[in-house]
Amino acid sequence: MKFSEHWIREWVSVEYDSNIITEQLTMIGLKSLYIVKVNGVFISCIKKIINYTDNLKLCIINDGKQFWQVICSKNVTVGQKIAFAKIGTVLHKNLKIINKDFYGIESWGRFCKYSEINLIGVNDIILFPKDAPIGFDIGKLKNVIDIECLPNRSDCLSIRGIARELCAINNLTENHIINTVKNTSKFSYSINIEVPKYCPKLYSRVIESINVNTPTPWWIYKRLQISGIASVDIIVDIINYVMLELGQPINCYDLNNIKGNLTVRMAKNYENIKLLNGKNIKLKEDTLIIADEIGPLNIAGIIGSNRTKINKNTRNILLLSAFFTPSIIEGKASYYGLYTDFAYRYERGVDSEMQNIALERITNFLIGSGGGSAGNIINIEVKSYLPNKRIINLKFLHIKNLLGYHIKKNEIEDILNRLGFKIIKKNIKFWSIKIPSWRFDISITEDLIEELARIYGYNNLPNSNPKIQLTPYLNSESIITKDQIYSQLISRGYQEVITYSFISPKLHKYLQPNIYTPIINNPISKELSVMRSSLWPGLIKALIYNLNRQKTRIALFEIGLVFIGKNVENVKQVEKLGGIFTGNRYIGGWNLNNYKTEFVDIKGDIEVLIKLCGDFNSWKFKYAIHPALHSGKSAKILRKNKNVGWIGALNPTISYYFGLPFESFIFELDLAYLVKGKIPKFNNVSRFPEINRDLALLIKKDLSVSKVIDNIRSKAGKYLIELILFDVYADFYKGYNSIALRLTWQHPSRTLFDKEIEELVNNILISLKERYGIVSRH
Repeated sequence: MKFSEHWIREWVSVEYDSNIITEQLTMIGLKSLYIVKVNGVFISCIKKIINYTDNLKLCIINDGKQFWQVICSKNVTVGQKIAFAKIGTVLHKNLKIINKDFYGIESWGRFCKYSEINLIGVNDIILFPKDAPIGFDIGKLKNVIDIECLPNRSDCLSIRGIARELCAINNLTENHIINTVKNTSKFSYSINIEVPKYCPKLYSRVIESINVNTPTPWWIYKRLQISGIASVDIIVDIINYVMLELGQPINCYDLNNIKGNLTVRMAKNYENIKLLNGKNIKLKEDTLIIADEIGPLNIAGIIGSNRTKINKNTRNILLLSAFFTPSIIEGKASYYGLYTDFAYRYERGVDSEMQNIALERITNFLIGSGGGSAGNIINIEVKSYLPNKRIINLKFLHIKNLLGYHIKKNEIEDILNRLGFKIIKKNIKFWSIKIPSWRFDISITEDLIEELARIYGYNNLPNSNPKIQLTPYLNSESIITKDQIYSQLISRGYQEVITYSFISPKLHKYLQPNIYTPIINNPISKELSVMRSSLWPGLIKALIYNLNRQKTRIALFEIGLVFIGKNVENVKQVEKLGGIFTGNRYIGGWNLNNYKTEFVDIKGDIEVLIKLCGDFNSWKFKYAIHPALHSGKSAKILRKNKNVGWIGALNPTISYYFGLPFESFIFELDLAYLVKGKIPKFNNVSRFPEINRDLALLIKKDLSVSKVIDNIRSKAGKYLIELILFDVYADFYKGYNSIALRLTWQHPSRTLFDKEIEELVNNILISLKERYGIVSRH
């Protein structure tokens, strides 16, 4: 936000110059910059015009000190006030004014356009209001303090908000009073609110017989230019002025073009509105609008319609000053591509007690400048939907523990009072603090302590060396470290990525439609407006990024937090390991290029990690369907029969949506279950020989091999030391697959006899036949 020091001094009597003010604001968290002025451009008045040629005019102008002659090709008239740059002046982008000769007549300077001196307006000659002072140095319009306001400090998007901060720093009080306006008209307008939870407060007022053709006063024009807002007409300019001054946007309608009663409601799907900028858009059902009997007049908190905009024939206007719930505005400006000053403020939050004050302020200006009669202020308010009055308990000991410094109690109370916080109760241990309506960023005790540190001065807090406990940390041998997981995956060709915790709602709906995840109040953009409930969205975006750069073999993994839960209060944070793989299994090699990655390859990568924990037999892969995975290539990952992850090929519909050229495999599992290992126990190495038996079995295609293996283990006796699936012959027989397994037995203290092994093998075959109808293939 940009503003001049003169405007801020009307609200607070600061004795310091602009440089010190910017330094003070920066030190309390509002990064500020003092912009240097442009020299050599002055407001001048055209005194005489001589038609020199068909296209050129010789203009005699006065800059308050002397007369100058300027050749101009534009259509100007006597009495107009323009921006004049004399010879030698350097304008924006190093444009230097030089002496020019037009058919024997010299031009001693130039009439400047908006773009040439970096002001806001159409790219034409600047024409100032009639009351603009001749000889005024245009450079003073560029004596600007520019503040970078943090997303959570929308209370500082106004002159009044900045004034509050300066008052708190310098222990001053505001010296500005806003007067009420006496009603001289009985006219009002009926408004109905269908959705009070999104618009719990609305003030309205009618002003009749206003002169919209009144020129905008110079002092308003000047301040709008400094703040980067172009002058339009007296009504729009005053609305913008009050928005900058108080932070409250106000909607204005040409009353004669409203048909029937106004209603604040949700838009109907694909309802059409023609905007102020002439653009036609179709609305979504989740968009809040203000409409009359014909249709939408305003996208609430963003922009108005072309139908009721102010024009040169406007005489009667309706003003609306509303409080909209920020959540209903968030993301709408981004969705519709309408980045307005109104939306910027409403989606971050406006003061819920500023609506009446702003309406009185704008009425004062409008009647004082354009005349007219003001009607009664009509107030609609549903208190149950307004922001709750927050009260926070602040413990004295907590302040010392958090800041590491003892601030005196009387200083704490003084700072709180200066910031507008009201102490409603106190004792020797704590204060109960009522938070003002404009500070919606204050919600917990730590926020209050941060405010104390800001105003007390970070540079006034003493330096102290941290105390570090250097006692060695006891690590359990049963815990698998992340470094071990990193090493294994990297050795198998994966690369680590770190992705955003914020994702697109559409991407979340595709991949995790049945899981709730928190919605962000002030998102960076609509595409980053929900917290991730899985690592897959980030991994897929990273995959697409690499595919777009001609990479064909991509193996990525990430370890990070996911967030599950509908409400912020009960959000569960879970650390997970996720991975994605597409392309060839191996890098290079003339005989390996055609070996595409398959489900079993990714399953093998996970099994390598599982073996790190020393409890391999407690893990299983069980066929199951997941909306993000291929229905024929997906499985749950179980540990001790508890679902801890998923693995599979990406759903073809999702692959098609993202334009993925190759089949992609993804996996994800809870890291807590993977790192929790089992300490191995030493067994004596047997001196006796192993005995092997190979089994070739015919099994139904829809039967899980893991069930077969579990059945074999249960019948193979306690001396089975290894069971390996070493061959699969798919479609060996109609409806059957052939699998080959190798079983290995070894006794710790004697030699096993063939008779014992044959008995175990027979028991296995009998059990398989009885339970699954499996027969041995000879």
